[in-house]
Amino acid sequence: MVVAGHHLSGERANPQLLELGGSLVEATSTAPTYTLLRIGTADPTPGLLRVPLGGSAIDVERWRLPATSLAVLAGRMPAVLALGRVLLADGSDVLGYVCDVTVQAGAQRHTVDDISEFGGWRAYSRAISSAHHTSTAAQEIS
Repeated sequence: MVVAGHHLSGERANPQLLELGGSLVEATSTAPTYTLLRIGTADPTPGLLRVPLGGSAIDVERWRLPATSLAVLAGRMPAVLALGRVLLADGSDVLGYVCDVTVQAGAQRHTVDDISEFGGWRAYSRAISSAHHTSTAAQEIS
């Protein structure tokens, strides 16, 4: 199972994978055929979207899970995500979280931003946290 956002090691939803008997196989990246999207604003959901041109390699983790755990994870999935195939940098094709067809078609009712330039959800989160910290410090000085 490939994860690219909240289920990454140390992130807020990672305990779900551990509770379901998951074990980390490797930290890796996708083939350079994806965009990483931030879906929503208040509590954004990261989503992988495979694109025909202009994609990037995105940092992901590959997890091993018991087959029975997939149904549990699917039941907890936000409506903007789906289970689908993810092409990794080594050429393997693995089941993972991807954007739902409504996001792919642009038919969703959420704000969607391409954050691929950060290379992964963790780097994006660090950049946002750093920018927020810098902005808050500047406000306190003035």
